Amino acid sequence: MKELDWEYIDALMPRRAAESSKNDYGRILCVCGSAGYTGAAYFSAQGAVRMGSGVVTLAVPQGAWPVLAVKLNEPVVRPMPQDENGLFSMDALSKLLALAEKADALLIG
Repeated sequence: MKELDWEYIDALMPRRAAESSKNDYGRILCVCGSAGYTGAAYFSAQGAVRMGSGVVTLAVPQGAWPVLAVKLNEPVVRPMPQDENGLFSMDALSKLLALAEKADALLIG
């Protein structure tokens, strides 16, 4: 059994080029959260940033946007149409698909 220590993990992680930008390290779209339930959306977006993703976009129902927009510094938080229960509405689908076309990876939760 191999012990996972910082030295081993550090050797696995590729080094970032000195002359690079966040656009060189992938675009992640997180589609999660609802009005009144912002915790998982927050941790998902922050986790994507902390794992080294370049550009992180968090799409949330508009009722969750005011909370997450002030809590998150790095991810771009995009408000989406919501239904009467504070969930994504069908009106959000075309906007979410447009955002997804620009993403390298998608997190839905």
